[in-house]
Amino acid sequence: MNNGVTTNKNMLGVITFVIALGALWSFLSVLLGNQRRNRTRHLLARGILLAVSVTVLDMAQSATSVACFLLGAVLILATYLPSIRRRPGAVHVLVATILLAGGLTVVFGGQAGVVHALGRQTT
Repeated sequence: MNNGVTTNKNMLGVITFVIALGALWSFLSVLLGNQRRNRTRHLLARGILLAVSVTVLDMAQSATSVACFLLGAVLILATYLPSIRRRPGAVHVLVATILLAGGLTVVFGGQAGVVHALGRQTT
């Protein structure tokens, strides 16, 4: 049997999710930053890492990791919006909204809908 980083698809999803979030953050910081020297090379390298990470994340078929990556990507992208950059408290409101939506989903019994939206079966 060949072993790589892990033998569990969910652990592969978690590892890839963390790498993909870091790659997205790094890509955006170079893309939107004022760095002039070798900018194209840095964008290419970080873009390839992001593309490979998202591809492996898709191949791992870990729905939880994909959902967490999407939520993290929304938070990262939101912090680059000018309206949120001027008011850092808006990030707290966005995080509280996400947590409140998740909590209300659990309280009102919407877990089956979320599981179905992630492409999984309820048992």
